[in-house]
Amino acid sequence: MSLLLRPETPADEEAVSAVVTAAFTAAGAETGPEAAFVRELRRDPGAHMARYSLVAMDGVIVVGHVLASRIRVGQGPALALAPLSVLPSRQRSGVGTQLVERVLSEAATAGETLVLVLGDPAFYGRFGFETASEVGIMGPYRGPSFMARRLAADAPVGEAVYSPVFQRLEAGLL
Repeated sequence: MSLLLRPETPADEEAVSAVVTAAFTAAGAETGPEAAFVRELRRDPGAHMARYSLVAMDGVIVVGHVLASRIRVGQGPALALAPLSVLPSRQRSGVGTQLVERVLSEAATAGETLVLVLGDPAFYGRFGFETASEVGIMGPYRGPSFMARRLAADAPVGEAVYSPVFQRLEAGLL
């Protein structure tokens, strides 16, 4: 499979919304907040970092999207990887893997030290994510699905503070 991974552009926003909606609907979520979540994160100047909003292109079709946004952990900056979305017809074909690998590579190259995710430990564990509490990170999420990937030895520890957009998603306000 030959995919082009590149930064999202404003022209991609409608296609990204369609991919996000399709991916989460196929995963059993009700149609709704995930696409709005992405739109709201784009509008949050304290969280949005365009370099970490990537699309996977198959020809001219957007088949996947990943977004990582700025958060704080303790006194240091970190990234939250959310959401990762792949068209249902392309799931389990390596698109999500390529997007996660690329966003982690971009983050490491840019000097980021920590990425957090709330997701499937079997999937994200393949990329070096481990349970956040085991590496000294607390936050609004608990359990083995709240994971951290340290990109540097000096990665921050402490309480994770997310954009208010995450809180609105959790409260059903998006």
